[in-house]
Amino acid sequence: MREGFLFSKSTRNFFIFFDYIRVALVIIVALLLIYYLIVQVFVIKGVSMDPNFADNELILVNRISYYFTPPIRGDNIVFVFPGTKSDKYIKRIIGLPGETIQISNNEIKINGQRIKEEYIPHDFKTFGEIKIRLKADQFFVLGDNRELSNDSRIWGPLERSQIIGRAQLIFYPLLKRQWLERESYNII
Repeated sequence: MREGFLFSKSTRNFFIFFDYIRVALVIIVALLLIYYLIVQVFVIKGVSMDPNFADNELILVNRISYYFTPPIRGDNIVFVFPGTKSDKYIKRIIGLPGETIQISNNEIKINGQRIKEEYIPHDFKTFGEIKIRLKADQFFVLGDNRELSNDSRIWGPLERSQIIGRAQLIFYPLLKRQWLERESYNII
């Protein structure tokens, strides 16, 4: 005959309930780790990235890739807006650490050479007169809709520590769902 402990029905129900709570806590901790270390959902607000990103689109932000490789020119990044701890923006990296960025006469030059941007309409203007040399941990970011973007032309370079991650996937609206590739640049 097999001997074992006999528990009352209420005690068995308690252990079953405790098992469910333990599984739920493991799932919640795993989801939080994924959210804060690997991927994050971001909602596009405003028109500063038109026509490539639209207001209220949902994107996945790849947080883990920048642990292994540095951000590069053409990446669409999500970052904490300089001077705040909660506002998050999306912009495109134009200038990399150590480079000299010059904007004048509707042209962007990197280290004296003009860049050609195929991803924005030809009638979009890049206003401003600026010349800046980026430090070792700074990036120059611009919105694709240059006429309506609050970007590095206004508030200066972005520090590396403020970058959350790279925009990886537009997943809503479903008709616009797509993986986001890095833009390549022709420097003329």
